[in-house]
Amino acid sequence: MTDVHCHLTHSPFSDKRDAVIKEARSAGVRIIIDSVTDPSLWEGEVHREEEGVYVSLGIHPQSVTEGDFSKELRLLGLLAGNPKTAALGEIGLDTLKNITDKETQMKIFLEQIEIAVSERISVIIHCLGQYDLLLKALKNTKPAVPVILHRYSGGDGQVGAFSTLGCFFSISGNILNPEGKKLAKSVMRMPNELIVAETDAPYFYIGEKREIGSPAHLPLVIEAISKIKGEDYHGMKQKIYENSKRAFPERISFPD
Repeated sequence: MTDVHCHLTHSPFSDKRDAVIKEARSAGVRIIIDSVTDPSLWEGEVHREEEGVYVSLGIHPQSVTEGDFSKELRLLGLLAGNPKTAALGEIGLDTLKNITDKETQMKIFLEQIEIAVSERISVIIHCLGQYDLLLKALKNTKPAVPVILHRYSGGDGQVGAFSTLGCFFSISGNILNPEGKKLAKSVMRMPNELIVAETDAPYFYIGEKREIGSPAHLPLVIEAISKIKGEDYHGMKQKIYENSKRAFPERISFPD
């Protein structure tokens, strides 16, 4: 199994990273893509030597404020070529919190897509409240790399349009939480060949005791997807694994 998006540098994982990775491997998670959106951590993370752990690097849209990002973009361009960099992300559009104007976010978003295309690596997209704008941007730019919609939260009515563009829908640990009921309608409409799985750990919880989720809980995410789809768990697990290979065709050495 492949957890295509989690945050090993975030609390509480940062203090017990080795244990979190070991637990995930014991659960059958062979590949982990660690999303690192703090530029001060980028260089250190790409030089870690951890079997099966890769990184996605990017300027998170919530970090885009007024100012000059040329330094971060230059560094991103350099590190995008590192063998451990599986993708650029999470990058995208997010105006729900009125953090900055759409134009600035779009500019930084498109510049990062250009870097990904130049390095022929995938992009992992964060989007909140701007799926119509994102769809328009992707139609206009037609990035020649795989596009993964992280923690998809768009409406079920938009699934068809993103599917036509060949975007992958990444279903996260939040499908195990109450909000997952709304997401189920979208999952039903997603083509099986475009679904990948992530935990987005630690940003979801398990059970009534609200235990913080980890990459080791990825099997629960896949189980939830298979139930929504009415598919056999093992068949869906294998399908999602094969989809992950197509979503990240460069850099990652997938086990057989």
